[in-house]
Amino acid sequence: MEDPFAAEPISSVTFNVNEYRDSLDVLIDKLAEKQSIATGATSLYSLISVLKDMFVGGRAVIFSTQLGSVGAKKLTMRDDAKLYNTDKERSLYTMQDESYFELARDTSDAGLAIDIFACTH
Repeated sequence: MEDPFAAEPISSVTFNVNEYRDSLDVLIDKLAEKQSIATGATSLYSLISVLKDMFVGGRAVIFSTQLGSVGAKKLTMRDDAKLYNTDKERSLYTMQDESYFELARDTSDAGLAIDIFACTH
């Protein structure tokens, strides 16, 4: 019987960069084609769509410190303290762009799990 709390070997959660160098180069080139990655506030839509197209299955962890307010499918800041505890507070929790929902469905169909840690304030 396998112990569910036993530590996994480090090789199960890491990979040899030299072994997958060609794949990583292709990923970086595709990201650059989709959108310039020079600016820090670019939309995550392009990144996630490239990941979805390149990988079948797996997990990506994304840490973001800015709202994706530049580029394709950019988002706008909607946080308005005046709306809290009013009937209009509901508008803060609605989707800005339906295409993000479609992208989430497509990545799920591809077996790709994406964890986004967004710390914008």
